[in-house]
Amino acid sequence: MNPENKLKRNQTIHIAVYESTPDEVEFIAAELRNVGHAVKSFAFKSPVHLKKILAKNRVDLIYCSADESELDSTCQILDDHKHQHIPIVAVATDTDTVSVIKAMEKGARDLVSRNQPVLLRLVTERELKGIYRYRNMCKYQKAYTESEKRCLNLLCSSRDAIAYIHDGMHIYSNNVYAKMFDFEGSDDLEGLPILDLVAEDDHPRLKKFLTECDRNIDEESIDIQCRRNDGTEFKASLEFFSANIDGENCTQIIIRDQTTSMTMVNELEMFRFQDSITGLYNRRAFIEAVEQAIADVESGSHPSVVFYIDIDKFSQIQSTMSLKSMDAVILSIGRIIADTLKENDFGAQFGDHVFTILVRESNVKTIQAKAKKLIKSLNTTIEAEESSMQITASLGLASIHSTTKSPYEVLAYAESACSIARQGGGNKAEAHKDSEKKVKKQAAQDVLRWVNLLKSALENKLFKLAFQPVVGLTDESEEIYEVLLHLDNEKDKKIHTGELLPAAEKIGMTSLIDRWVIRRALHTLTSKDYEGSEISLFIKLSSSSYSDKSLLPWLYERIKSAKIKSPRLIVEITELGAVTHIRKATSFCRTLKTMKCRIVVSEFGMVDNPFELLKTIPVDFVKVNSTLTSTITGDSTAMEKVQELVKTTHDMNKLTIASHVESAESMTALFQCGFDFVQGNFLQEPSAVMQFNFDSN
Repeated sequence: MNPENKLKRNQTIHIAVYESTPDEVEFIAAELRNVGHAVKSFAFKSPVHLKKILAKNRVDLIYCSADESELDSTCQILDDHKHQHIPIVAVATDTDTVSVIKAMEKGARDLVSRNQPVLLRLVTERELKGIYRYRNMCKYQKAYTESEKRCLNLLCSSRDAIAYIHDGMHIYSNNVYAKMFDFEGSDDLEGLPILDLVAEDDHPRLKKFLTECDRNIDEESIDIQCRRNDGTEFKASLEFFSANIDGENCTQIIIRDQTTSMTMVNELEMFRFQDSITGLYNRRAFIEAVEQAIADVESGSHPSVVFYIDIDKFSQIQSTMSLKSMDAVILSIGRIIADTLKENDFGAQFGDHVFTILVRESNVKTIQAKAKKLIKSLNTTIEAEESSMQITASLGLASIHSTTKSPYEVLAYAESACSIARQGGGNKAEAHKDSEKKVKKQAAQDVLRWVNLLKSALENKLFKLAFQPVVGLTDESEEIYEVLLHLDNEKDKKIHTGELLPAAEKIGMTSLIDRWVIRRALHTLTSKDYEGSEISLFIKLSSSSYSDKSLLPWLYERIKSAKIKSPRLIVEITELGAVTHIRKATSFCRTLKTMKCRIVVSEFGMVDNPFELLKTIPVDFVKVNSTLTSTITGDSTAMEKVQELVKTTHDMNKLTIASHVESAESMTALFQCGFDFVQGNFLQEPSAVMQFNFDSN
């Protein structure tokens, strides 16, 4: 057997096993351990359980029952969650050729019998070799892609003139090369023969040189007389190398800038990856180091840890010091961090006052001790410009493990942990898992705060209604107001709908609030102040209303008791809420129509093909999302798109509304788009009373 095809016995195999019998997991794990494999196993009993395992853990191979329904659901999970590369081995008590074929047609790589443990082991090792090759291929593909990006960046930033030719024609050049030959840019050279840039007397020599080195271009050079675009000539040494662009063989030409010494080149290369003040690595170098650490873990190396270090109260420190003093502070902190680095550590200045360290260590106690020591070292007094400054820092830790997807993910976790440490007073370290617990605790406290606040608002009449006119742009438009909700809390601070309703949705209190709004709105509409009026109201309901089976009968009774005409009540729903709960929303709205209520869908135009919603739900009004209408002033392209949206909506016999109108210019533009109604603070801000003069518009 080829040594490269042998599995490493010291590499842990991660398997997920469908637990069809109590001893199924241990049976398979034991067979693999018996031949020297280290095994970590996960048991699952349902598709939901398998989803959770795949979301949190690395899985190399899945063993599933040969039962058709179980095999189908397992294969579907892998397809749905983009884990198609993980092989599935079906397991049965007895097998035959027909059952093997059926299992493989379902998506399994093979079907093995529990009575043939040797075959089970051989099939497992075969599939593991395949998955390891696949992962290596992905790793090399990613490395290749990143390498191509870096090479392109180097070409663009190089001080040398570089070009690529194929069959004697330019296919790529950097700007230095273009400027050297007096062209505006590299596009001007594309497709131009190399001979056009060479003095005519040197054409025969260059042709002969290219013919000879075409057979085996390794590294050849020629000194020739070159010709610029303006006809002037200069002498240059052209170096030729074999190359490949987009899978096509070609030739690379380099004209070196002889004024740049190798010493300067090395210095420039160093500055690309080093911070100029501290001498530590910079952000770019650190991200590349973390990328490599992630690849190492995928290859079986030990996990690493990212330290994210932020100077406490930095803005206060910065406000009291000069730029020169701040450089001295940053330099001192950089030296402290550099002094704590071990041989395999990778330290960087990640931002203005943020430092990061990649610690290649898996021992938890060692990592904790290192973090504690670093925090202690950073609790120091720094002298700058005959003054001293007391400095402390907060530190967040996050591990790189087999499920880490990118450097930015682990950095986000470390920054989150650092933020928790900073909020706790600073001068301490927090691990990501510990900070998660604190975040959950804080979230629970926030939920309790909202529950108490909303209950208090309902009991103590702290909720308030405001009304904003929805003004028609035609002479015969009716009088419409939108009902808006806010909460005056105990500190006289207004909490508006945008913050209020999402919080109520999370804690299941929207039904109570919806009913309160409807009750108060109908009461206002039937009060003496508006007796005899024909005012109609937009009342926004939450998407949870679709599942509240008692709401519509309750609403019908309220309308009957109020003795108002049903069309004066216009229920407002959001586009996203309706699309997300399309069946329930459709049934809900159709029932409202039987009650003679009208319907407006707000925030319209943000989902794919929004007009499908209008075909399904019996909508009367469409309130276009303000992000679409806010840019039309002075932007003809945006205006054309909105005009087309309005036209299509009108073709479907729906009335259109533009909200958040803030200026006369936007009013003019919206009128040109063909909107039927407009709404916004330019016309009138929300008010506790409905006194807008619709006749003046």
